[in-house]
Amino acid sequence: MFSGESEHIIMNIVNDGDSAVGITEEVLEHADKVISTLELDRKGALHTRLIFEETVGMLRNMAGEYEADMWFEKDEESLSLKLTAKTRMDYGKKNELLSMATDKKNKNVKGFMDKVSDIIQNGILNYEYVLNLSQEYGGGCVNYGSLGMYCSTDALPQSGVMWSLSSYRDSLSDEAEEEDGAKEAWDELERSIVANIASDVLVGVKGNKFEMTIKCKL
Repeated sequence: MFSGESEHIIMNIVNDGDSAVGITEEVLEHADKVISTLELDRKGALHTRLIFEETVGMLRNMAGEYEADMWFEKDEESLSLKLTAKTRMDYGKKNELLSMATDKKNKNVKGFMDKVSDIIQNGILNYEYVLNLSQEYGGGCVNYGSLGMYCSTDALPQSGVMWSLSSYRDSLSDEAEEEDGAKEAWDELERSIVANIASDVLVGVKGNKFEMTIKCKL
């Protein structure tokens, strides 16, 4: 039975806002081979491919240039998808990305992984932007950036952005009891592929680097 760290899947992604290059058929075929070495049962293999595809979809939609490193870690009880990435951005590119983020309307943020992408991209620009991330739902506004923070806001300048699905889920659950907007956001979370498969999703952003871990129970 496989246990430990898998081979790594390396991607150099360039997205000019209209299309992305760098996630090739060769990369996807290599990922399939990596997943096959994990010795998972049929359900586990399906779930692993789904979280991989959702992560790749997120990376495809993120504007900018990224060097991404993805792998899996497995033990008897759990499997994690691990992602670390570094963006190659000078001052001008940061300003361009900021302009794109500012022009982006809430209606374009659809689903859980879009929110994770938003948190990462805004966190690269400035941690304070993450605190202001929100989405309007029929019954109100949900501040999904701050709701998922699991570190003190006072520590953000030193620690960078630290956000998790479990913190977001717990905060949203509390608000859903009283707020219609939060109820709608909760229903959206219930429909998410990743949020249903994962026991937790951890996101960290500091400077031009970010990391994400999707934890799944086997």
